[in-house]
Amino acid sequence: MPSDGAFLEIICGRGLVAKDVGRFRSGKSDPYVVASIGSIEYARTPVVRRSLDPDWRVAARCAFRDDFWAEVDGSDAELVLRVFDKDRFGGDDCMGEVRVPLGTWLRDHGAGVRVERTRAVAECEKSGTVSGELTFSFTALRDGGAAPAADLAAALAAVQVAEVVAVDGAAPPAAAAAAVAA
Repeated sequence: MPSDGAFLEIICGRGLVAKDVGRFRSGKSDPYVVASIGSIEYARTPVVRRSLDPDWRVAARCAFRDDFWAEVDGSDAELVLRVFDKDRFGGDDCMGEVRVPLGTWLRDHGAGVRVERTRAVAECEKSGTVSGELTFSFTALRDGGAAPAADLAAALAAVQVAEVVAVDGAAPPAAAAAAVAA
């Protein structure tokens, strides 16, 4: 069973770029966020219709293999929060992204500490013009540790738990699975 992991909250976006522009369009976007590390998707928010200032308040407990953080320290691994505009017809439009270098995060904040940040949305492949910022929190969970119970309880009370994600076929931790079922 994996002992390393993370607790991620995707809280909100503010001042995001309008992708639905033109005649008979809303002048807004239908944003959602996909959180990934490398090629693995760990969380996805619901779509918020016709908004440039969405409130998602979605949380996910990510389970990693037991040596994940040891390998990340000193590597170029990144948490990528990519914002998309949901389209009814055709592919969804990329609205930009926020990249978080995980080795730097771990060195700066350590494990078991919930840190909330607001970061500017940056251009990414095929995004075109971007604007706005994302607010998220991230807690590195190392060596089977967990975020302080009070922090997790407060976070879970304030957010919708998206799902518990396990990697490499491992079962998600029982506490996180129970939080999703509740």
